[in-house]
Amino acid sequence: MIFLSFIGLYYIDTIRYSLSMFIALLIKVLPLYLMIAIGWFAGRYAEVSDKQIADFTIHFIAPPVLFCMAWQTDLDIGTSFAFILTLTLLTLFMAGTSYLYGKKLWGDKRKNLFSHQILGSNTGYFGIPVVFALFSEQTANAWVLVMMVSTILHTSLGYWILATGNLSPMDGLKRLLKLPLFWAMVIGLAFGFGGIPWVDGLEETLSMFKGAYFVLGMAIIGLSMAKISRVHFDFNYIWNAALWRFPVWSLAAFAIVLADIWFFDVLPSDYRAFIILYAAMPLPANSVAYAAQLNVHPQKAASAVLATTLIALAYIPAIMMFYQSQFGY
Repeated sequence: MIFLSFIGLYYIDTIRYSLSMFIALLIKVLPLYLMIAIGWFAGRYAEVSDKQIADFTIHFIAPPVLFCMAWQTDLDIGTSFAFILTLTLLTLFMAGTSYLYGKKLWGDKRKNLFSHQILGSNTGYFGIPVVFALFSEQTANAWVLVMMVSTILHTSLGYWILATGNLSPMDGLKRLLKLPLFWAMVIGLAFGFGGIPWVDGLEETLSMFKGAYFVLGMAIIGLSMAKISRVHFDFNYIWNAALWRFPVWSLAAFAIVLADIWFFDVLPSDYRAFIILYAAMPLPANSVAYAAQLNVHPQKAASAVLATTLIALAYIPAIMMFYQSQFGY
């Protein structure tokens, strides 16, 4: 009886610890959804344009933030390359398997949209605030490597998949080279790898740009949601998108992390945690803009982004809590 009592107390303490961790992480993430709600009200009742806010944020607010994040990141070339290669292979695997799954399930243009959305994740507008909420600033700055992989693959391969082959690889490359975010990351990483010292006087300015980026980035999601009505919800598509975006992605990510822990041991613990967090991100918000441009079920794209963004509220704290309790970071 005494032994059983000790076991019972152990499990009670574990549950209490897990619950307290979940609540702590949930509190950190909740302000992001307040910003989404503000964007929704602005779009629904004040008729604020999501496109104009998005263009302003992408071209003038985001590049300085990503440039400084990349510059401040303390990178090891060998470890960074291994991490980038791991993320790239994982993302390509998910893109290919999701395309085959969508082709078998639907057979129409939904398969292209499905693979396009599953390939990407909201590592920017959504990911940056979350990563700074969960990690120290020094660790969180390395998230720029995740963003680099996600941005390059989603803007090139992802766009090509969505265009059903109408866009040539060269056109995809030209589109990528015109993206301000891409060059901001490249130049910032060049500064970091080149050993150019960080200018301490920029800290206050960077803080202002980060605040603007977080608020505007999350508000853009709300602005896009304001245009969605009930008829735009395809529950079969949303269900499959959420299934692949969360459980399937997470299983693949855990397989990669466990393989590294047990056999390879080339990635630091923070990078392993980044892989798990990357797999838990909601669908990319910019997939809605691409779908609208190419006329590939934009309403389905927007409703799936909305659903996964809401699910992520509970899923991210839960999965990161589980990972931290098992492996730490």
